[in-house]
Amino acid sequence: MKKIHHNNKYFVLIILLILFGVFLIGCNGGPIPIDNPMIDFFIADVNTIDEGESATLSWQVTDADSVNISHGIGEVNSSGSHTVSPTETTTYILTASNSGGSVTNSAMITVNPADEETDSTIPKIHSFSSDYTWISPGGSASLSWEVSNADTVTIEPVFGEVNISGSASVSPSSMTTYTLTASNLFGDNTAEVTIMVLWDPPDWWNGITILPPNIESFSADKSFLTEGITATLSWEVSGVATVTIEPGIGEVENSGTHNVSPAETTTYTLTASNVEGSVTETVTIVVEPVKIIQPGPADGKDTWVGTFKKNENYGSNEHLFIGRLDGDVERALLWFDVSAIPANSVIMSADLQLYQYNTWGSLDSFTIGAHRINSSWQLDTVTWDTNTSFNSSPVNTIEVFPTAGTWLSWNIINLLQKWVNKTVNNYGVLLKKTNESSGGTDISCWTSRYTDNPSLRPKLEISYYVP
Repeated sequence: MKKIHHNNKYFVLIILLILFGVFLIGCNGGPIPIDNPMIDFFIADVNTIDEGESATLSWQVTDADSVNISHGIGEVNSSGSHTVSPTETTTYILTASNSGGSVTNSAMITVNPADEETDSTIPKIHSFSSDYTWISPGGSASLSWEVSNADTVTIEPVFGEVNISGSASVSPSSMTTYTLTASNLFGDNTAEVTIMVLWDPPDWWNGITILPPNIESFSADKSFLTEGITATLSWEVSGVATVTIEPGIGEVENSGTHNVSPAETTTYTLTASNVEGSVTETVTIVVEPVKIIQPGPADGKDTWVGTFKKNENYGSNEHLFIGRLDGDVERALLWFDVSAIPANSVIMSADLQLYQYNTWGSLDSFTIGAHRINSSWQLDTVTWDTNTSFNSSPVNTIEVFPTAGTWLSWNIINLLQKWVNKTVNNYGVLLKKTNESSGGTDISCWTSRYTDNPSLRPKLEISYYVP
């Protein structure tokens, strides 16, 4: 009986040990939680396109087992780019997943619909002109025309029905307006040319002839400009003359002005002519794209300083921090080389842009000012304690919000004008929270040392012209 009782004790002890082990596993073991994947960025290179144009989606995802993009793109690598051509405004959704869960981000591309032709069935008059609008008595001028999509074409007076394109000589004895009418089943289109006849001189005029015209002046108020800026052409012609300016302007008065916005370098030709001859003069306006200064690691100069580690230099860091987080006040310093802009340039716009890729802390909105730096600083030595001097009044302020994946922009046009004119030294710009004594939020942006997506580095976009 003792032996049986003794074995029962062992049996009970074994059961207790098993239960205790299960208890430990329940308290300390179990599956290790897995973090959700992180979408570092998901952006389109342009937010608005015209129908038929393309945009490029770019993304980078961390710790994901699968990455998918909606609207037929499907599964993609964790980083990359993809060209899309939506026919209507479309929001693309990127979904990153792993065993811990899924996260999403979106990029919307707005599509402007193609312009519809108002009425393509009506005849089109491509041109109707005369080589002279003034002739002497007994003189002649040549009419020229070109028409499409017409059943009949007439010129009155004199000619009646004519071919859809051609030329003909006229010798009116007095001022005459010639009317071209192009017709088909769907309607008519008309154009007019007026030819003036000089007065018939009396006998005592002794055969004095009309002199050729003279171009007194022909100029543009801008010799160089970036795309989107308007220039003004001005001219003055003496004598009786027909005056034209090409390309794209046509016949004009003997003196006047005309605004032009060329998309590329353009030479404008003014021609003044009468029965005694013609003269020409040209003006060239050089056009370049909007200037974007966006340096890389080799020549970029941008960093940040903070009060948490006042003697720490972050000149090799790829991040910029601005704001106040857990009592640590952070400021950014940036410098751009603008020496290639001519000293007599007139700045029309200057936007300092940073890409805000994240927000930290209490996620409050706050204001950041751009201040002119007054003293030199070195990228590899600057710290909070080096006390870089700057103007207390900002040249521009913007409100930033607790978001990620957005561009921030400060207007520094007046400051850039001073740098270009060399009325102040270019030591760069300091970005700081306007109220650094309170708050618990900061933002993070990329520096010129960011290599994963160079298009997200700091940049300065400039429109300007040279008189």
